[in-house]
Amino acid sequence: MRGIDLVKTLNSTSPTEPSALVNIHAGERFMDIHNFAVKNKLTILGGADPHVGIGGWTLGGGHDPLTAKYGMGADQVVEMDVVTADGALRTINEHCEPELFWVMRGSGGSTFAVLISVTVKAYPSISTGLYTFSYNTTSDSDTFWAMTAYFHSQLPRLSKAGLFSYYFVYPLMPGVKNESTQGMVAGEFLDPGLTATEMQKIVAPMEAELNAADWGDPVYKGGLADEHPDFSAFWAKNNAPQDAGISGKLGSRLLDKKALTSDMAKLKASLRTSTPVPWSILGHLVAGAGTHSPPDGIPGSSNAVGPGWRKAYAHVVLPRTWTPLNDTQKITASDDLRNARVEALRQLAPDTGAYVNEVDPTEPEWQDTLYGDQYSRLLEAKSKWDPTGVFWCQHCVSSELWDADDPYGLENRV
Repeated sequence: MRGIDLVKTLNSTSPTEPSALVNIHAGERFMDIHNFAVKNKLTILGGADPHVGIGGWTLGGGHDPLTAKYGMGADQVVEMDVVTADGALRTINEHCEPELFWVMRGSGGSTFAVLISVTVKAYPSISTGLYTFSYNTTSDSDTFWAMTAYFHSQLPRLSKAGLFSYYFVYPLMPGVKNESTQGMVAGEFLDPGLTATEMQKIVAPMEAELNAADWGDPVYKGGLADEHPDFSAFWAKNNAPQDAGISGKLGSRLLDKKALTSDMAKLKASLRTSTPVPWSILGHLVAGAGTHSPPDGIPGSSNAVGPGWRKAYAHVVLPRTWTPLNDTQKITASDDLRNARVEALRQLAPDTGAYVNEVDPTEPEWQDTLYGDQYSRLLEAKSKWDPTGVFWCQHCVSSELWDADDPYGLENRV
């Protein structure tokens, strides 16, 4: 039966330590989970899109605005109910079937067992400062890409100061008629526990540099500070109607401090190559101190979250779309995304990887990109828990051991 239940109330009132344990059915969506959190004065990590379900989000690792503070979604899991390939219903945790518990958290674990429910840490209700920003200059110009590279170079500093962000990079912003402001980097910074004034002080040095920089064309900046008493209530309002979907795919790469700060010329060139007009970047400042080392620890000391998350700061996503049912556009966009655009980010950050839930499905180096040096351990666990391959999916653990008749059609071009 679907549902969300408060399992246990803990004694902690610290904002970095859990104050409760909550059991959530794998089919629940975050619109309901966030509303449950508000009702119970809790903060539960979850997807920004209210229509995302906790099941696949958790199995793949799960990023959220708060992961920079508390760690990945998979880091919050203390127990799971699953059905394994032999048909058995099992409750797994760090003491009961710890190896299966390890692989199910972060590896895209549906290839190991069917998730029925998950028990996660919940934190005290927390206020948040909000800073909505927009930095504009001439579209697709050297100034625009210098500004974009500089913005990205500041992400590690901003993250260490406590900020997280969802942001967009538009080399050519649709609907903006003034060419001098058609190039835009815009989004929101949030910081749980800080006031709007404190947030502005963190952002101020970056904006001062944007004012003083001599990149050729003027840079225009704007920002609006605000505060919200309950982060979960703020996030629960993000409840737009669900549409029918689009014809498209994502490419992505995790960027670490070295990629973001060591070579500004390379950073500028790589970002520019990754995103020609008319495309855009969907950026996530969701990694950081909490992701690198969750403050309350990880049950069982570790899990199968892709190791790139443990040193990344930015999760950079390159969306691509095409006209529905237009196979020519589909092939062209897919090949260009894989061979040129994601490759530019791979060259910038060759030692990180990508998020298993938001990666190009034709990623050629998928074992290393998604699983890193954990892959051999995952493969060994797969042979134990599903030796006959009851569970299979493209680019999941052990999928290379099977011959598949192009299950995704044109999506499977390499």
